Amino acid sequence: MSKKKEIESSSLLMVEGKDECNFFKALFVVLGINHVQIEDMGGKDRFDAAIRAFSKMQGFDDIVNIGFVRDAENTPASAAFMSICGSLQHIDLQPPATIGKVEKICDRKIGIFIMPNNNNPGMLETVCLDSIQQNALYQHYILPYTDHLTANVYEHNSQFNRAKSEVQIYLASKVPLVNSLGLGAVNGHWDFNHPVFDDIKQFLRDLFIER
Repeated sequence: MSKKKEIESSSLLMVEGKDECNFFKALFVVLGINHVQIEDMGGKDRFDAAIRAFSKMQGFDDIVNIGFVRDAENTPASAAFMSICGSLQHIDLQPPATIGKVEKICDRKIGIFIMPNNNNPGMLETVCLDSIQQNALYQHYILPYTDHLTANVYEHNSQFNRAKSEVQIYLASKVPLVNSLGLGAVNGHWDFNHPVFDDIKQFLRDLFIER
């Protein structure tokens, strides 16, 4: 039986799923942030229901830092941003005015970050793949292979997700072997010093580190 969700910290980060929980757990270690409760919303389509459920929990009114991270997927990031803003308005919580920026509203810091960069379509996988663009394995083996899959095997199959496939192929080359992006982060397979992670790191610092 899964543990009933409870609010256990005054700092809360709400993310899409278990993979993202592991990713941000690893990133928080790098940033030296250790007081944030990370919650899996069960997928982008459950964000609204999850936000409503958390708003009714004991301790929600005591949260002083709250952040939301979601993938843009196949639409501009503004669509996902507006979706979360609408969910916050439903619980009478004023959303931030600007995507990717942390604002202090009624003594509470709040921010919404949409992967990959608060602008373009994409996802967390997009950011991680951008960090290995110059990797020889990626350039000479993974890209040609997924080019072939896209053009010749799955050209008429909309369910083929190239970014997720490339992440899995890359992780299959690493030791220890893991089968998910988040566990890859926990095991140090993504270089968090790469500039592509700068925006999300700054967002988390602004949200969760008191200045």
